[in-house]
Amino acid sequence: MQNIIKIILICCVMTANITLSGCGGGGSGETQNSGVTAPSVITSTSPPPTPGNAGNSYSLTEDTYGFQNATFMSATDSNGSFVLRAALASSMTDPNFADVFRIDIQQPAMINENVTYVLGGTDTNSPQFPGDILFFNGQKSTLLNTTSVNITFTSYGTNSGDVVAGSFAVQFEDQNSAVRPVYSVNGDFRFVLNTSGVLVPTPSPVPATASGEYDTNCASCHSLGNYDTSSAGGAPDLSLKGGEIPGIFTAGSPSHNNITLSATEIHDLMILLNAN
Repeated sequence: MQNIIKIILICCVMTANITLSGCGGGGSGETQNSGVTAPSVITSTSPPPTPGNAGNSYSLTEDTYGFQNATFMSATDSNGSFVLRAALASSMTDPNFADVFRIDIQQPAMINENVTYVLGGTDTNSPQFPGDILFFNGQKSTLLNTTSVNITFTSYGTNSGDVVAGSFAVQFEDQNSAVRPVYSVNGDFRFVLNTSGVLVPTPSPVPATASGEYDTNCASCHSLGNYDTSSAGGAPDLSLKGGEIPGIFTAGSPSHNNITLSATEIHDLMILLNAN
């Protein structure tokens, strides 16, 4: 009987340890707008850490731009600087490796846990973040210029295998657009230093009806990145031009080329254009 009791107690302890090892943290941020109407908030949740992705994970809790869902994450120590990347790739050597967003920590020794760091903006009381947060969304280069960052690290280490985790609230200006709209992106992240791995794909942030709206209303004149390379009518490529849509179309009224779009159709096209 005593041996049976011991076995039961050992199993309970093992179960408790397994449960605790899966716990994590999160965060959120505030949103502002520069006067340009941004699309509705999109929420996207990446899968929880698994052995297949080395424990790297992230989720976007607010996304007014329309970022593609990363399929790969990596955390490297490059000459004393940390480079934390969420990307569209299958491996570190994928010839088509393309960043969605990246956190660069240029002076890792300056970071402390549970301290909010800022970059840009009007907050002069918080410590400056010794690095950058950069947005690419699958493009080789970007004109998405970060204007304001709040970032907090809930777990932080500087050795291989240490966890770097926390949350961020970022505003950036889209200089691909003549009207320079400002977007907000908030998210949680968890990187394990000097590891990389594939993420289980999650649904695209592009609304299912957006491609049909583009095909019907835009394709006869325009092209759109890799989605539509035809440019049959010779009009400009609309890739990354989602921020210009609200200035061209008024919901429910005949607008550009006498086309009438609803508020939902305008929102959908903005996301499609930004994602290509």
